[in-house]
Amino acid sequence: MIFRIFTICLILFPAVVSSAQSSYEPGKTAEFPCEGLPKSPLIYLPENYSQSQTWPVIFHYHGTGGNPTVDIPLAYTGGRDFIIIGMPYITQGQKRPKRDYLEQELDFLKALRTRLITQFRIDPERSYVGGFSKGGWFGSEYAESMMSEFAGAYMLGAGWIGSKKRPAQRIAYKKPIYIGIGQLDGNQPHSIAAIQRFKELGASITFDEYLLLGHSIPKGVSNLSEYFTQWFQIESARPAINKLKAPVRIWAEKKTTDLENIITPLDRYLFIEHLRGAPFFRYLNQNQRKPFEHSYAEAIKIPDVRVELAIKKEYLDALTAESKAHDIEAKYAALLKSWAIYQDHPDTHYGKRSAIGVMRMRPQVLAVQRWNWPNSKSRQAFIEKLNSNPLPFPDESTIKPEFKRLQKLLR
Repeated sequence: MIFRIFTICLILFPAVVSSAQSSYEPGKTAEFPCEGLPKSPLIYLPENYSQSQTWPVIFHYHGTGGNPTVDIPLAYTGGRDFIIIGMPYITQGQKRPKRDYLEQELDFLKALRTRLITQFRIDPERSYVGGFSKGGWFGSEYAESMMSEFAGAYMLGAGWIGSKKRPAQRIAYKKPIYIGIGQLDGNQPHSIAAIQRFKELGASITFDEYLLLGHSIPKGVSNLSEYFTQWFQIESARPAINKLKAPVRIWAEKKTTDLENIITPLDRYLFIEHLRGAPFFRYLNQNQRKPFEHSYAEAIKIPDVRVELAIKKEYLDALTAESKAHDIEAKYAALLKSWAIYQDHPDTHYGKRSAIGVMRMRPQVLAVQRWNWPNSKSRQAFIEKLNSNPLPFPDESTIKPEFKRLQKLLR
């Protein structure tokens, strides 16, 4: 079946696209027909597309139950600078793939890219891959074992789970990986694990937590993630990275002004801590960094901030426990660990972050039937434990306002 798809795409397909070339217009999304597939890829040409240069290309994978789409990368690139391909899954619905499913998907992507290069001005050295949810897991797996094919990768609403299906591959040249996750997304511990994993493999990591969101990403022009937008801006500028000087300078000036208007030491600390994770921060020169470094050094001397930093250490320990919890008993213990931190420090920022962890883990622990059990007796014993010791339920009305406030502070 896979051979048939590739044959159709690579032999019969040219006649199809040559007759339909006029339907592909800058700033527009269209199907890229490939006979033999249940769902066709989509192609978006950037609004500033021309034949005078080559363009980077994004291969975006959708979530479970969805359809090929370019919507997320389109929103975050502003419709400029990248050709975007909304990818279908060719192994979807296969019962027993004859060989590794990811290799089959990669073979199709490479075949499609080869065909696209004959029709459009694509730079083969600047391919980016990723997606949301199931697509994010694809981005993660490609990044771990097949990154030599790509210039960068992103995973949204996903992360990393150790796999022995295929060998990992060192990531050369500190290629960029973006990891974006909702604060209430049950996949967050996997995204935390992904940070360490891909650092170990040699990637340059941008980690982005979407406050108060579950399994979704920031949408709407005024709500888009600053980190993800900057990530694409940087990648669009390569290799002429000097193009970033003006936007980085403007961003730094705005943030310096914003910082001057923040009164409380803790908010100044949280603002600068967030700023330091931004992709643009890496491109600040020494003078541009000075006001942030000075303010940061002053903030962490303040007693109230020092108290928060001590609680932050407890919070990070609990987050690590959550990321390593691979069975329901460990998840239950991690939940109680986070709850204890919140009970001890209910009015603090990191105490409330710990409460968010409880809110995130509750549905997972309560989904008893979805976990693997050695036998029904052990499952029933755990159910009885939950019945006799019900899981804590934080009062959201005392917790969420802190992060709504923080959203405004960091914007």
